[in-house]
Amino acid sequence: GHTDPETGRPKVYIVRWPADQTVVGWLEATLTNNTVVAHNIKFDAQVLWAHGISCGIDEDTMLMHYGLVNKVGRNGLKDMAATYLYVGDYDAEVAKHIGRLEELDFETVAHYNAQDVAYTLLLYRQMVERLSQDRSAQRVYYNLLMPAAIQLARMEYLGVQIDTEALERLDQQLTATVARLEGQSAHMQTLLADDNGYRNLQLIFIEFDKL
Repeated sequence: GHTDPETGRPKVYIVRWPADQTVVGWLEATLTNNTVVAHNIKFDAQVLWAHGISCGIDEDTMLMHYGLVNKVGRNGLKDMAATYLYVGDYDAEVAKHIGRLEELDFETVAHYNAQDVAYTLLLYRQMVERLSQDRSAQRVYYNLLMPAAIQLARMEYLGVQIDTEALERLDQQLTATVARLEGQSAHMQTLLADDNGYRNLQLIFIEFDKL
């Protein structure tokens, strides 16, 4: 009952609400009193925080999938929707306007965002089921990925303090180390180019051990 029988896509309904504090209060209460599920949740959380809306970081379908398959590059929402929900290119109407969605009418953008939400929920149900059968993935997701996402979201949003003097010292140390290694490398190349190159190869291995 949650999908359109003609298109196979989730049924989504768009409702216009005035952008006032009543909506903000309702949204904040809803997010606070329920488990928040998103795909790459630390991004969505920061957008909400920037608008003064409190939002927890509870579940992330992208990180669930990464914990399960441990592959980089195939954890995007569109890829996962195609793989697990057999969904086609549902963002075709907005693809050319990503980053400039304000160029499109409200209904088109709202419908696109609503499908993102619907597919995320459908994927969440699948990922939870798969996680329940994989203890190793559970440990990675709950003990590593989600705690890290929470801290990274706060760091990205609030920023972190940096010891500029320590960074300068480190830069000088690394610059000196690189210069020394480059000098040793040039010396080794000179030894190899010498007429006694093969005999000097033993010396190169000796010097290499000193690095």
